[in-house]
Amino acid sequence: MRIYKRGNIFWCEFRIDSKHHQFSCRTKDKTVDQEVAFAIHSDLIRNKFNIPAKYQTERLFGNIFPEYMNNNSNMPHTIDRKIVASKHFLPAFADKNIADITTNDIKEYQLSRRLEILNMPKNKGKKISLDALIKPTALRS
Repeated sequence: MRIYKRGNIFWCEFRIDSKHHQFSCRTKDKTVDQEVAFAIHSDLIRNKFNIPAKYQTERLFGNIFPEYMNNNSNMPHTIDRKIVASKHFLPAFADKNIADITTNDIKEYQLSRRLEILNMPKNKGKKISLDALIKPTALRS
């Protein structure tokens, strides 16, 4: 484990199974930085060997999403976005742990939302290509 100073802030870096990890400890005190670095290192080791963390709390999407929405109150059209996001994201992911949400979960959510929108009365009879349905425009490269 290596601890170094970048600007006024201490950083730590180490390797676990040839994977390089580098973190800002967000502190100006080297002794506090060492404690933070050891805590991060031990958490990564616990995850590797599937040992439960001593003080690990479950980070459910439903608990974190309201906090996220409160912290992003400087977005334009904030109230409208909060209402729309709360209506759609919370029911889909509320009971899932943040770490367990995968890319496939998000793709399934996008597909279900597209189908839901297509089945709305105002959209009945409109044509859409199968390619546009399966490959959302946000994910096109």
